Amino acid sequence: MRYVEPDAPALLSTRLKEPRYSRKDEEPADDRVRNFYAEEQEKKRRGRLPAFPCTPELGLNNEFGWRLQGFIEDAKGRLRIQTLEERVYCMGCHTNLGVTGDQTFAFPRKVQGRDGWRKQDLRGLPDVPQAGHAAPETATYFECVQGGDEFRANEELLARFFPNGVLDLPAVRRAAPGGDRDLAWLVTPSRERALQLDKAYQALVRKQAFARGRDTLLVPPANVHRAVENGSTELETTGRLYTDGRLHLAWE
Repeated sequence: MRYVEPDAPALLSTRLKEPRYSRKDEEPADDRVRNFYAEEQEKKRRGRLPAFPCTPELGLNNEFGWRLQGFIEDAKGRLRIQTLEERVYCMGCHTNLGVTGDQTFAFPRKVQGRDGWRKQDLRGLPDVPQAGHAAPETATYFECVQGGDEFRANEELLARFFPNGVLDLPAVRRAAPGGDRDLAWLVTPSRERALQLDKAYQALVRKQAFARGRDTLLVPPANVHRAVENGSTELETTGRLYTDGRLHLAWE
């Protein structure tokens, strides 16, 4: 994980926020994997929290054969080993989300061929559809969310692609295959915003305040629930529930 470097061609800073490691130590059989999911469902039904065997030196293990370890900046910017809580934060996505492919996001989505094994660089990459979809993925996301991020708090993207509060879909589709733009043009922040985001993250580092996540916001989000009660979110009744998403991308 790196800071956004607006003067670097690929926007990646030399400095690391976090080095994260994942290693596949075991390949359980399909029937065992099905049992793991059934056991997890039963634990959730009983209100039991997930637990992972671990050591500070080696990291955390999950039932699917993956070992995760990570380091993060201390208050002075030096890398330190992550706490148990900080590593469980990673396990939450890489074990307990059903959307992944073998508990990973990167492998099912990487660019095909040799380019899929190099460092991330959005320049020249088109906004391709998810597998089984016709519309480009980012364009679909903007249309469903009606914003450029989960909180609809990215004012810069809203100003660029949602004039008068309405998505300018032809503009977003310029990054689709055959268009004159790419993913870098679509999602790259301005220099000013990039530096503001870097500074906001540094504030988290100085306070070592990672308990509520590591995403940085420049102002408190307005589009969130202040309290969450049991019951319907009303997304389904208002036509805002989408179940056709795919992790894999149609690069071909």
